[in-house]
Amino acid sequence: MFDAQDEPEGPRLRAADQPNRAQRKNSWRQDAIFELEDLADLYGVDVSGVQLG
Repeated sequence: MFDAQDEPEGPRLRAADQPNRAQRKNSWRQDAIFELEDLADLYGVDVSGVQLG
């Protein structure tokens, strides 16, 4: 008889541990904003007009 516990971990279970595409994009954007703010502080540059694409 089929027992689900004997089934190896499938893609559905592994994918749940990883962030989805939207979460990765938001994370990248937030990291980029922090880096720009740090660079602006270091070099005294105004980055308020910078847009992340």
